[in-house]
Amino acid sequence: MKEIAEQFFKEHEGEDIVIITEDGQPFLDKDAAQNWADRNDFADPETFYREGTEPEDPKELAEQLAISQEENQDLVLVLDQIENALDFSKECPEVDQKTNSLVAQIVCIRDQSKEKEAFLGKIKEALFAPELVSNEAGEELIEGILNLRLSLQTANEAKKQLEESLAAKQTEIDGLKTNSIEVKNEKVVEPAAKEALKNSK
Repeated sequence: MKEIAEQFFKEHEGEDIVIITEDGQPFLDKDAAQNWADRNDFADPETFYREGTEPEDPKELAEQLAISQEENQDLVLVLDQIENALDFSKECPEVDQKTNSLVAQIVCIRDQSKEKEAFLGKIKEALFAPELVSNEAGEELIEGILNLRLSLQTANEAKKQLEESLAAKQTEIDGLKTNSIEVKNEKVVEPAAKEALKNSK
């Protein structure tokens, strides 16, 4: 049968596999060859490969597949951990000696970012909170911002008082100006009346 296979490969250069039945009949389809063997009560057909195209040992392939599947599962786990580490709404994965180095780095960065995010939150609160709250942690930057806000608040209150005082003074001045005009009119009218009295005499 080997000679039949070699002859087949010489005549069919594009084929790398042939299945031959007990009567020497070559087939390209394994099922067709098996059906032919069953119909004629032949032994199972043999499969031949062109030289250099033989497949690897099935046991080795099975082992490689198992290793590949295990590696894929590990990668899926690592990707899940990375996704969790990057998502602040999810719990951060714990890091130990067995943790993937990339995951450990991301967790470390996340911890730093979380601290920075918390600090930025304090800064935003110090800047925009409706009421001033003392800085219990005692960070200089936060205290500086709170002091600036307190100074600004005091300055705004002083400005408001000055504006109210200025408005009151302006009202007082406007009142004085109005009274001054009335007095001047009286003075102007009074001599004219006296002159009329003199003339009537």
